[in-house]
Amino acid sequence: MKNVNLILMIVFAGQVFAGPRERNENPLGLTETQQEQMHELKLKQREKLKAAHEQVMAESKVEMAKFLTEEQMAQFESMQERRKERGQKHRHDKKGKKRGFKREPIDE
Repeated sequence: MKNVNLILMIVFAGQVFAGPRERNENPLGLTETQQEQMHELKLKQREKLKAAHEQVMAESKVEMAKFLTEEQMAQFESMQERRKERGQKHRHDKKGKKRGFKREPIDE
């Protein structure tokens, strides 16, 4: 049951974070206050999703340790570390600045 809830939370979070395709689009006609509230909700959901992901990964490692050899486990962790480094590299531009969502002023 926990896994089902986690999957639903991940799916929901993905839909929430997808948002409109164009930044200036406001299909719901949200007020500035509502837009701020939506932004805060998205930030909270992102933190919850991150924590849930970390928990699932930790549980997975415990389960894998039961059937993988020490060498395989070390290799798996090395692969995970390389993947993490690649992800961090792609999140930063050539000048070392972090890329990400940039809030634009709200025009009403």
